[in-house]
Amino acid sequence: SSSSSSPNLLTLILDITPSTWGQRNIIRSAKDKALAAKKKSSAGPATLMDDVLTAILALGVSFSCLNRDNALVVIAATEYEAAVIYPRKAGEGCMESVVMGGGSGACGERVDAGLLNDYLRLGVAELINRAAERSEKLNAKEGTNGENKPQTSAMNKGAVIASALSIALCTINRFMVAHHAGVSALADTSYSSQRKDDEGILALMGGKSGSSKQQQQQAQNEARG
Repeated sequence: SSSSSSPNLLTLILDITPSTWGQRNIIRSAKDKALAAKKKSSAGPATLMDDVLTAILALGVSFSCLNRDNALVVIAATEYEAAVIYPRKAGEGCMESVVMGGGSGACGERVDAGLLNDYLRLGVAELINRAAERSEKLNAKEGTNGENKPQTSAMNKGAVIASALSIALCTINRFMVAHHAGVSALADTSYSSQRKDDEGILALMGGKSGSSKQQQQQAQNEARG
């Protein structure tokens, strides 16, 4: 795609809850052992660090090659928090340069494949470590009295996913403002267009009313004359 075409933003939300992926790893290990006995290769499910992040990396690079000004944002969520893992807050390849700005040059320049790979793996590792530490602290406080823990975890996870969606919508809005002549994605253009239509109709009615009054005045003057 040429550089003159409008850039697009791809926002991905990745659920990296440690307990979920840990369970998937256990299932995969059991399946792999059974398949290995039959001399067959692994059939999944996919692993987070190897399969999923590699697929996201391929998707992001392919998307950036469609237009060198395309932008990519990846948001990761555990059951405790959600955060943008690509781009990072500061430094090379930060949010301001990737989403709000972007340079010109070779195809796919705006999404750096090397930084994308590093930031994805670093961000996922940081969030998983923080989630694991928080789970250990909560387990130590609760002890054996954890009857409501599954329900609480599900509620926390739902809230975090909602938070991730809010971050995604805010990012999309910033991108729209930066690349669409300062127009927010939340702007309501229907009211302004309706107001213009109403003003046009009122002006037309006023013009007709004025002309009819002039005709009446002219007729009265002729009758008097």
